[in-house]
Amino acid sequence: MESVTVVLTSMFLIIVLSLLITLTFNRIYVEPSAIARLVAEEIEDTYGYRVLSFGVNCVIVVNGTHVVVKVFGLKGSCELRVQRRVIPSIASGSLIVIYGNSTHVWISSKVRRS
Repeated sequence: MESVTVVLTSMFLIIVLSLLITLTFNRIYVEPSAIARLVAEEIEDTYGYRVLSFGVNCVIVVNGTHVVVKVFGLKGSCELRVQRRVIPSIASGSLIVIYGNSTHVWISSKVRRS
């Protein structure tokens, strides 16, 4: 009876240890300010539309002066330097679309085809 308890305890410890190791090494690390810088650079250069894929779900808020990114409870921002008027907009998900013409620029979560 004692050997069964030892075997079950050791199996439990192995399972818990393997789970902890898996969770430790498979964590995704995301820097929200890096995503904000990328979005700001793409906003500055986009005419027409451009689709960005991040691989993680995030919320991106664009106002007249800044890009703010919220992902995994973290928040990062970057200043916009755009000659065009920025339409305040919000996009969420792992895929966002930047739209721009000669006078305005904005973001969305959906691709609009004409």
